[in-house]
Amino acid sequence: MSDSEKNFSGSADESSKPPLLVKKKKKSEKPGYKMFDAEDSDDAPVMFDDSVRPSSTKLKKHGRPSFKFSGKIKLKEKEKEDKKDIGDKRDEKGLQKDYYSKTQIPSIVAAEIPVFGVALSLAVERTPSHDGIMLPVIVRECIDYIEEHGLLYEGIYRISGVKSKVQMLKDAYNRQQPAYLFEHDPSIVASLLKQFLRELPEPLLTNDLNSHFEEASVLKTSKERLERLNQCISSLPPCNRELLSWMIVHMNHVIAKV
Repeated sequence: MSDSEKNFSGSADESSKPPLLVKKKKKSEKPGYKMFDAEDSDDAPVMFDDSVRPSSTKLKKHGRPSFKFSGKIKLKEKEKEDKKDIGDKRDEKGLQKDYYSKTQIPSIVAAEIPVFGVALSLAVERTPSHDGIMLPVIVRECIDYIEEHGLLYEGIYRISGVKSKVQMLKDAYNRQQPAYLFEHDPSIVASLLKQFLRELPEPLLTNDLNSHFEEASVLKTSKERLERLNQCISSLPPCNRELLSWMIVHMNHVIAKV
């Protein structure tokens, strides 16, 4: 057999052998994405850290790689730190709340200077009128408001105002806070003024002179009555005399509009 024939037969022998099966590499899926099994997932793709490789021991044990969620771990650690910070802030707020409840609030309560239920001279001293007139500011503001808005109000001093609103205004004056009388009906303001006069610890005519006023009122002649009443009025304390004169003039205006 010639060399050419040998070469030909050799190539034939090699060609008669079955070809080697070469597995084609499948195109890899996008790195970092994988679907969990139905029992381990919510049917949604989850991103994994590409730098973390599946452990060989866990692969043999479970039949599938175990992935480490480095991003989620960092996120959980951050959430724990945030919760800790929030807890610290809550503790600080709690401490501040206790501090204010023990120190600040009692001082605010102690600073309240009521004008209801105290002597008229003390009410004038605590809340003097804005223009120097010897009246408590509550009396001045109530009379001014009624003179402007309440003289034509039917039964201005006869109809009682809403108790809750009267109490709200009373608290505002006792705390020396602004009382917005224009937001209320004239009957409420009139009830507030009546309550102030009613809660005075001493009558406007004073305990000492009250009997003298009664005696002067029953005198027979008008001349004697006027002289005795003038004597009694001049004997009143200055703040009582001022308030009495304001109330007499104010009531004359109310009667004139009836």
